[in-house]
Amino acid sequence: LLSCRLYCEEAKDPKRRSCQTVLAEALDIVVRSFAPILPHLAEEVFQYIPYKKDSEGVFRTGWINASSAWKKPGIEEAIEGACAMRDSFLGSISGKNALEYEVIIVIEPGLLFELMEVKNARVTFSV
Repeated sequence: LLSCRLYCEEAKDPKRRSCQTVLAEALDIVVRSFAPILPHLAEEVFQYIPYKKDSEGVFRTGWINASSAWKKPGIEEAIEGACAMRDSFLGSISGKNALEYEVIIVIEPGLLFELMEVKNARVTFSV
């Protein structure tokens, strides 16, 4: 599904842009995390990140700086719950194609509202 968003959607499509944002943030955090242990590799990866033009390098730009919009209370529990449901579903179909199934998940209205708020709080990434 990830590759479909990246290669099949229009360049300005919100689905494609949101996928790119997540991948860019993840790459930035991973590179900064292993920089103290693998400085040469981190520096090389950082030099080839396409959206980091004219950058001074991974060590001169500071430590991990994740967006405050991603630090919402309860989001970790919501994601863990969603992953648990996904794992349960995938375990029940035993290796069959998950895209052939239609799954309906029933949750409390309060939790649904909270998840929709998180989903609609878009963090954009400009290249």
